[in-house]
Amino acid sequence: MKPAVIAALLASSVLALPTPSRSQESIERELDELNASEPWEKREAQSVGIYGGKASTTEEVGINKRQSVGIYGGKASSTDSEDINKRQSVGIYGGKASSTDSSDVEKRQSVGIYGGKASSTDSEDINKRQSVGIYGGKASSTDSEDINKRQSVGIYGGKASSTDSEDINKRQSVGIYGGKSSSTDSEDINKRQSVGIYGGKASSTDSEDVEKRQSVGIYGGKGSAETDAKDNA
Repeated sequence: MKPAVIAALLASSVLALPTPSRSQESIERELDELNASEPWEKREAQSVGIYGGKASTTEEVGINKRQSVGIYGGKASSTDSEDINKRQSVGIYGGKASSTDSSDVEKRQSVGIYGGKASSTDSEDINKRQSVGIYGGKASSTDSEDINKRQSVGIYGGKASSTDSEDINKRQSVGIYGGKSSSTDSEDINKRQSVGIYGGKASSTDSEDVEKRQSVGIYGGKGSAETDAKDNA
């Protein structure tokens, strides 16, 4: 090792050791000054503070920038009444979240369904909240008209909970091509079967229906045809 390198190492080690005339604090201060005198890219990491306020700075302008993340500009750590109000203004429809002012309480409550205030026990507001029932039938109402409205979600108008034959028929009418799903009537069975490809009934063994089902082959060539020249062309 070169004498100059050895001397430099010794000097740096001596610099880092406390002596009777140099305390640990003064050494750390000197090292900080040395670091500060050199460009160090990582110091830019301070600029990650909110709105440019450097995260570690105690400078007033930097503190203000960091604080300005409060809701609607209300500084997050400020106790100024204007800033507190700005932070509170996140309440529903402008009702300040922590305010007990009647106007703000009303605004927060106004998120109820169709305007019925969510915490109100007023009959009009209760009615508005209930009005989310199907087709307007109030969800918690036992009134026959409301029950009917809620039930009217049945298929094709057949009320979902009704045992009336007409409603049952309407609900059943979701079968393919109108064949009622639960009907054993031959006409309904035929209608349900008629979902076969190109009209060939899916469960029919009639040659015409079989032909129709097979005709889904590529370019009209029957899918089950063997070596017919026309199909292979």
